[in-house]
Amino acid sequence: AHSVRSRDSDLEAGRRSRATTRASDDGGSFFSLGRRDDGRINAIALMSGLILLIVSISLAAYNEVRNFEALRALFIAQSAAVESSCLPSKENVGKLLHTTCYLSNFSAFGNQPGLRLLPDNDVTGIRIERLVEMYQWVETITTKSRADYVHGGTMTFDEYRYKKVWSAQLVDDSSFVRPTSCAIKYNNGLPCTNPDPTQQSWWRDGPQKMGLNEVGRATNLRFGGFRLNQELINLAGEPQVPRPICDTPSVTEKSSRGEKQVKSEVCGKDVRINGIYMHFLNLVNRSVANSQDAVGDVRLSYVVYKTDFASVLAMQNGNSSFGPWRIPNTNPEEVLYLLENGERTMDQMILDAVLSDTTQIWFTRALTFFLAVIGMVTTLSQVIPYLSVTNRSSCCLHLFGPNGEAIGCMSFFLATSCWLLTVGVCWLVVKTSVGIPIVAVSSGILFLTITTHYNLDQLEDTLPDAGSQAEERSQTMVTPLLQAEVSSRTTTASTNCGRSSFHEDL
Repeated sequence: AHSVRSRDSDLEAGRRSRATTRASDDGGSFFSLGRRDDGRINAIALMSGLILLIVSISLAAYNEVRNFEALRALFIAQSAAVESSCLPSKENVGKLLHTTCYLSNFSAFGNQPGLRLLPDNDVTGIRIERLVEMYQWVETITTKSRADYVHGGTMTFDEYRYKKVWSAQLVDDSSFVRPTSCAIKYNNGLPCTNPDPTQQSWWRDGPQKMGLNEVGRATNLRFGGFRLNQELINLAGEPQVPRPICDTPSVTEKSSRGEKQVKSEVCGKDVRINGIYMHFLNLVNRSVANSQDAVGDVRLSYVVYKTDFASVLAMQNGNSSFGPWRIPNTNPEEVLYLLENGERTMDQMILDAVLSDTTQIWFTRALTFFLAVIGMVTTLSQVIPYLSVTNRSSCCLHLFGPNGEAIGCMSFFLATSCWLLTVGVCWLVVKTSVGIPIVAVSSGILFLTITTHYNLDQLEDTLPDAGSQAEERSQTMVTPLLQAEVSSRTTTASTNCGRSSFHEDL
């Protein structure tokens, strides 16, 4: 009896050991997210996983709906657009037009410093922008942390550094937190000050204004027989960078910076040309050569926008100009009002306009898929160890073996199936030829994952573990005792049977 009880105890221990092995196969793994040490389900982790999974699937569905709205607007615009010549027509007033025409009536911008002696072809275009920068001191603040050996823990502190850079914004040196440190460490003991460029003699006739500014625009630009509004002019032209030259006779000098040779044109004592830049020098307390950059120097560069012909997709107004065309029955209401440089077909421009957020749509798809996988991993890591099925699929078992990585593998396939099913159902409403294959692939992945998941539950019983080994040991110990007990009972029965027969004979 003692042996039988011992056997039952060993068998029960084996069952508990196998259950513990199932529940702890993913211990120490990334895929045991939120697992409690006592083996119970972490409610917070479980709810977080479910919420993340629901949000990702809902966002994926919303993203596809937005994509369908864009495609719908595309079809409406394609059916409404009309090819037009380069001359306005009363019949096309209020219609969506597509036309490609030559531009004319450009303006010349040779009145700017450094551009006065350039050929007209280099400075003629649609509009011109000028960038003005100054070489000045700037302060950078970096927050760092280090161990606090006195009070324990860590302490954070701000590290201030100073350097000289070209900047389009004036920096107020009075706002520096460590001006003394800047002078000692970075400027040979001299104050790190940024002079006011507006006090220079060349400011009024040269840079005039810091930053990027438009300094010229064609006032009577024509697009075939149409007039272009300011919004379309802002879209016209390819940027070209002219190389300024001195407005007065100059000399060329060479300066050496290490191994690099720099050629510059000197336009008087305080102006020089260096590549695409025209430099105006700060000569007050200058400690370096004029061929090198010094604090307070100002440089300017230009960008001229020009093109010979362009394509327009917009609505014709009654005054021989263009205006925005609103796509009907779209929410939110889409607007077509485009100009693109060069020759572009109507379909190309409509695709560019309506599907301009294609990158955003694909980014959202990737993001929702990633969140779905994370949500599925978090959920399954809490649920699977407490179900009557194993937490391994066949492919995951071969890849990772009986450990927690199998949960991640299985979560990937289940999340893929759910995500594809959501996208496929959305596409079924719009285009069945796309939706049916997606749903079929999703269903196939789900079927294979669940099928192998349940089949391997039987396979797990054949795997050697602590429970099966304990059961084998208990059977080995109990078998001789059972044989002896059966033999004893057989002998007793035979003796009793013999005695009964003897009494009958008497």
